[in-house]
Amino acid sequence: MDYSVTMAGKPARLVLKASPDRIPADRSGISVLSADIVDAAGVHVYGANPQLRWSVSGPASLAGPPEYSTDTAKNGAMEGTMYIDAPVANVLRSKAVPGAIKVTVTAPGLAPAEVTLTAEAPPDDRVPGITEPALSDEGRSAARRDPAFKAVVLPAKAGKLHEIRQD
Repeated sequence: MDYSVTMAGKPARLVLKASPDRIPADRSGISVLSADIVDAAGVHVYGANPQLRWSVSGPASLAGPPEYSTDTAKNGAMEGTMYIDAPVANVLRSKAVPGAIKVTVTAPGLAPAEVTLTAEAPPDDRVPGITEPALSDEGRSAARRDPAFKAVVLPAKAGKLHEIRQD
């Protein structure tokens, strides 16, 4: 019996996967995107953590951040992307329009990666006697994080732990 360990070379390119690659076009369609960094032979490169930029074209948007910078130096920090090194995930959410969705991830010095997903019209699930107006994108705006918001972490009270008595 022979065993071998393949050591990775220098980072060469990104690999991008989507699961699933077909989602409903009804604002509820979710796909998990996974980006990895591999060498020229396709072997995962451990510890590779360049800045990653995600972009989407088509009827969907990212639910996660469009840029990932490594949090390696932020040990114990209360904020960040939680990106230490690849592989890393992001989340894609469909809009209410069927069509092709192209996601691209790039990093300095590496060949980019892209994946194409399909947002499919959901089945007609109307029930006789129940009417619902169709949601429209007109007048809607995306939810945004308030940049002025600052999280406050309160220190825990010092106290004595009490022993739990068992019967």
